[in-house]
Amino acid sequence: MEPDPLTDPRCLVTTDALVIDGANGVCRDARLGEASASRALAWLLLAALVFAGWRAKGITSRRRAALVAVTALLAAAPGYLALARSRADAPSRVAQSAEEIRDLERSMRRFARAHGCAVVEGDACAACAPIERLALSGLSCASPAAIELRADALHGACVERGARLVCGASP
Repeated sequence: MEPDPLTDPRCLVTTDALVIDGANGVCRDARLGEASASRALAWLLLAALVFAGWRAKGITSRRRAALVAVTALLAAAPGYLALARSRADAPSRVAQSAEEIRDLERSMRRFARAHGCAVVEGDACAACAPIERLALSGLSCASPAAIELRADALHGACVERGARLVCGASP
């Protein structure tokens, strides 16, 4: 059974997954690169069919070229659709993803500068780590203000509560 791209964390349909996996993350491929025996077998079978079609007698070179072109198009179709439509870095969604990242970074940087510096406490947002490093770089002081990053920090607003910045929805 294929994973649901909207719930599978390996699919880059959210800004969080995009930040964690970068452009190399691809839906249905494990982050650690574990191989799927059934997928490998399917590719070997397809390669054998293409090779058999290529070697078959009575097929003109024009038809062989068409066979290779159709096979290449079929193999590229899922990746093209993922890149063009469903991923968080798809052309239609990249502006929204960039805005979410930029908004969180600006909120954290503005808060940290207003208080001299800040430190992240209660970090439940794995995708926020690189944004946190960027926002807080070059700032240090003896008594930093606190920033709390909740799991949905990239998708929720940041609210300042005294000397504490809370990013994400309230529990």
